[in-house]
Amino acid sequence: MLKKITRSMLACVLGFYALTPAIQAQEMDIAATDYRIQYQGRINTDWQHQQVTMNWPGSQIAFQFEGRQVAIWLNGQGSQFDLLINGERKQTIKTSWLMQRYELLNTPHANKVEIRLVKRTESPGSLVTIRGLETQGRVEGIWGYRPHILFIGDSISAGYAAESNQRECTWQEIENSSNARIAYPMLTAQQLGATHSQVSYSGLGLLRNWEGNASHHNLTHYFDKAAAIYQGSTEYIDKMPQLIVLQAGNNDFSSDLQPGEPWTNPDQLQKDWQAHYIAQVNQLRQRYGQHTPIIVVSTYIWPHDRLTKAVDAVEAHFASINQPVHRFILSASLEGCQWHPTASDHQSIAQALATLIESKHLLPAY
Repeated sequence: MLKKITRSMLACVLGFYALTPAIQAQEMDIAATDYRIQYQGRINTDWQHQQVTMNWPGSQIAFQFEGRQVAIWLNGQGSQFDLLINGERKQTIKTSWLMQRYELLNTPHANKVEIRLVKRTESPGSLVTIRGLETQGRVEGIWGYRPHILFIGDSISAGYAAESNQRECTWQEIENSSNARIAYPMLTAQQLGATHSQVSYSGLGLLRNWEGNASHHNLTHYFDKAAAIYQGSTEYIDKMPQLIVLQAGNNDFSSDLQPGEPWTNPDQLQKDWQAHYIAQVNQLRQRYGQHTPIIVVSTYIWPHDRLTKAVDAVEAHFASINQPVHRFILSASLEGCQWHPTASDHQSIAQALATLIESKHLLPAY
C-alpha cells in the first residue's frame, strides 16, 4: 500500500511540474494595470483581474521599451489599431473577437523605442479588453505633464472614412479608411503638445440623430460614459481637461424631419436644440469647472445653414450672461466617403483650431 501511494504521489508531483510551464505561459510579464503602461482616453481598470477596458476612438496604449521582443494580449472586438514605433506607423492591427496575442516588436538586436497603439475605429456596444504585455526586455512609462483636451463630437471627430478620397464607398471601405489617429482631435492635440480624450459617436446628434434614427439615445447620453454602450457604466479613469471642444449638430440638421418625430417643423427643432445645447454646456461646466474654456464648433450645412444660426444663438446667450464660449467654424471639402472630411481636411481643421487655441491662450503653458 505504501508503495502504491508513493507512486501516486510521485505522479501527481510530476503532473504538477509538467503543467507549471503552461501556467506560466499564460501569465503576463506586465499586467495591463501596471503603472508603466500609460493610456489616453477613458479607461476602466479591473484591479482584481489586472485588466483594462476601453472603447472610444482615439484611445491609446503607450510605453517605452528596451529589448528585442514585445507583444500585447487583447480582445479588440474587431476594432482596428495603428501601431506606431517612435511616432512612425508600422502597421494596422485588425483584431479578432477573442483574447489574442499581437506582436508589436521582434528584432534580432535590442532596441530602445516608444511604442504606441492608437484605436482607429469606433466599436459601439463592445469593450476592448487589454490583458498585458509579453516581453523580452524592459518596459518604462512615458513621463511628463502635458495639458489635456476633451473632444466631444460625431463621425467627423471620430475620423469616419478619414483615409478615403471618394464619396461613394462600401461599408468595408468605410471601416478600413476610418482612422481617429489622423482626425482633427488628435492632430490638434499633437500640434499643441497636449494629450486628449474623445467621446465621438457616428450618426448621433446633440438632440436628434441622423434621419431621426435610434431616438432612445443621442450624443449627450454619452457625455459622462466610459464607452459607447447605451447601458454601460459611467465609471472610468481619465485626465481632467483644461479645454473642451464640443462639435455637434451635423446629424441634427442635415436630414429632413421624419414622420413620428416630436418636432412639427425645423424652426421648432432649432429652438429646442438651442435650449438643449445651453443645458449641456452648463452640465459640462458643472462637471469640469466654470472656468474651463469651451469651444463650440459649427459648420455650414446646405441649404438652410441652421446649425450656424443655432450656434450663433447659443454663443449670444452665454455672452449675454458674461459666461462666454469660444467659437470655431469648421470648414472642409468633404470629398471622403458619404461627404466626410479627408485626411487633408483634418490637417487643415487641426491647424486652424490649434491657431485659435494658441491665439486665445486657452491651454496652460507646460
